[in-house]
Amino acid sequence: MNPETELKRICKENKGKFEHEDFKTGGENGSFVHISKYKLKIPHRDFIMNILYDFGNSDTAEFKIHTSGNKKSLNLK
Repeated sequence: MNPETELKRICKENKGKFEHEDFKTGGENGSFVHISKYKLKIPHRDFIMNILYDFGNSDTAEFKIHTSGNKKSLNLK
């Protein structure tokens, strides 16, 4: 599975916004570390989900969900 292809599909299916950034940074002993950051902004009901995937050096994901003060629960699968 290609992460970029799958994340683009998820954004398209959910009317979200997709951004991708690739870069290299210095590593140990003159090496370089290739880093890919994928940013998704997906609306769901009255919520906005901001998701950042960081592949390369740390392989992490950060999820932030913003609400407009709505008391409804966020039903995700």
